[in-house]
Amino acid sequence: MHITFRPAAPADAPALARVFGEEPSDEQLAMAGGNPGKARRFRRLMGATIASPAGIRRTTVAVSDHALPNNKRPLRRVQSRHLTGRIGFPCVPAMKGPMNRIEIEVKLNRDRAWLLETLAGMSEAELRAPRTASEHDPEKTWSYADHFIHTTLIEKNWNDMFRRHLAGQPGMPARTNRDGSPQPREEVMAGIHRWTEAWAEEHRTRPLEELVRIGLAARAETLQLLAELTGDQLDSKIPGAPWADGTVGGIMAANADHGRMHFNWAKEGTLAAG
Repeated sequence: MHITFRPAAPADAPALARVFGEEPSDEQLAMAGGNPGKARRFRRLMGATIASPAGIRRTTVAVSDHALPNNKRPLRRVQSRHLTGRIGFPCVPAMKGPMNRIEIEVKLNRDRAWLLETLAGMSEAELRAPRTASEHDPEKTWSYADHFIHTTLIEKNWNDMFRRHLAGQPGMPARTNRDGSPQPREEVMAGIHRWTEAWAEEHRTRPLEELVRIGLAARAETLQLLAELTGDQLDSKIPGAPWADGTVGGIMAANADHGRMHFNWAKEGTLAAG
């Protein structure tokens, strides 16, 4: 089988969009807090982004000469920056390896600047308006500000995970009951939602500048780790980690995706219209 690569063209847009019509990946489910509905909305948003004119300009399409027996259509694999998906079957391995230090820093800084500029351009009423229901307490709601400060909590948690992993400890602690048996997924997710709601509640009345300051402290820790770790450490896989490619560097860069994902969830929220 011979595979050739070429820049994506506008005619590829329908095929690119179809990549995201499949069920969410484990990574996307994890970033969505185990909520399949949220993960599917994220896939649709990413599909629309990749199939847009700007997304197509950043996308490379791999086309093989292997004909499928059922419909004789060529196998294609698309690659857009650090996001890959497949069209057709069977799947071929991803061609791009782990992100390097420069790519991680660029992605973190670019997306952080975009998010801060976008939120700073909102009125206080828009920033605080209810956008989505709380995953923990249906009587409570989350605003753009709540979604933003949530990403800081996860960034701090991921940094702690990196440190444990690199110190030779389990990066992903086992979630077990007192008798050592595994916690049911429902209990795990309930605990996570309780934890994230407590953090959101603690910061709910603080001004945006203060939320940015708190986030900046976490981002400073992330960039300090990025500066200190070796290439091998950045490429090191964390057993059981479902985010990005499972490597320290890949998960570190996923902070950018997490920020955009929560912004889009808030943007899609329907509560403000009510």
